[in-house]
Amino acid sequence: MLKFFELQLLFFVTSIIFFIIYLYFKKKYSDSHGIHMLLNLAKISFFFIFFPQTPLFLNTNSPDFFFLNTWVIVIFSYTNYFDIRYGKDPTISLFLFRTFFISKTFLIVFLLLLFLPKSGEASFLGGLDKTEKTLNTERETPFYLLSTRGIQITNYLDYFLIFLLSKNFGDEFSFETNKSSKFQIETKNSLGKKLSENANLYAILSAYKLLNKKIKYNISTKVSEIYDSTKFHKKEPIKLGDLIVEINNKKVRSKSQVFQILKSYNKKHIKIKIIRNKKNILINHHLNQNYSKEYSLGFDLLDNIRFEIPKKIKILTDNVIGNSRGLALALHVYFSNSLSKINNNIKIAITGTIDENGEVNAVGGLYLKTILALKKKCDYLILPKSMTKEYSSTFKKINKKKYPHKIKVYFVNNLKEAVDFLNPILKN
Repeated sequence: MLKFFELQLLFFVTSIIFFIIYLYFKKKYSDSHGIHMLLNLAKISFFFIFFPQTPLFLNTNSPDFFFLNTWVIVIFSYTNYFDIRYGKDPTISLFLFRTFFISKTFLIVFLLLLFLPKSGEASFLGGLDKTEKTLNTERETPFYLLSTRGIQITNYLDYFLIFLLSKNFGDEFSFETNKSSKFQIETKNSLGKKLSENANLYAILSAYKLLNKKIKYNISTKVSEIYDSTKFHKKEPIKLGDLIVEINNKKVRSKSQVFQILKSYNKKHIKIKIIRNKKNILINHHLNQNYSKEYSLGFDLLDNIRFEIPKKIKILTDNVIGNSRGLALALHVYFSNSLSKINNNIKIAITGTIDENGEVNAVGGLYLKTILALKKKCDYLILPKSMTKEYSSTFKKINKKKYPHKIKVYFVNNLKEAVDFLNPILKN
């Protein structure tokens, strides 16, 4: 499958070729329909350079997007055919002229919306999948992963189409604006897949630690994304791929250790020791400050985890992107190895990230995930303790008449708390 850049380059080259041929034959065959067709083919090819950036192109599985995609191509082709066939005909009917005018107006509006930037992400309900579909431990557990589907918005055309879709989806849709600059969806997806892989590994690692099973592992953390608002040290800025080894003279090897130090830090600058091209570099980094006066690095980190996966566990491929599956998978691994009999007559929905020490952290998309758990009539919903306030405000927004199912919600700080809560439930 061609990448977006390769596809755009292909359209650009095609457009240039058609235009060159048009210029070559223009003088000899100025009144020919064929020569006008060449010019219009050049126009269409040039138009499609920008077309792949819209959800129309990226989400062909959606019938709404597919229909509009086809409609736009038909209208565009029709107006160009009209221009060739009737453009210089003085006897053209008023009906045909009006149709031509409306079509051209539509295309102008379409292109304007396409070029006006608008950043954000639209989310829809995903699926409720059993944990054994991701980690096969040869045991069944009543744990379910909550997921959402996202579409990146890059311009007002995307935003308009998403607005139309939201009318169909109603409560099962949310939109968040994003003030950062436009980024390639391919990059985001690759990072998301890496987070998914890390979530699988951290789930196994944290569960085996709690089970007191020995497992050798190695973790390092690198800069994976830099935000637009980040202020850098002038002499030596942070760069993508930098390996973080020390924060304020404290050795760190994972993302969770870095953010643990930041929790209790309240100064504008922080000393970061990195490894770049096999060289140790010390940077006096300027921290970003958000609206609540909290400090943040201004860049994101991605862990690289290495250890030998136990033979009993098989990691299966799936389409879910992100690390919100961590807690659910860790519980699946733990109870598969600790209980001889498990009560599978209940349905437990779980979301939350997890690190090597079993610490549970917040996730995104809580509103949609709560609706999904209610819609699928889950008995329990387990969430990170840090999301208690967010859940309280989220639950008030949910339409109780549409989703009348009552669900027991439990909040945990770490894997141990979740195990202690679920142990008696799973034994009964």
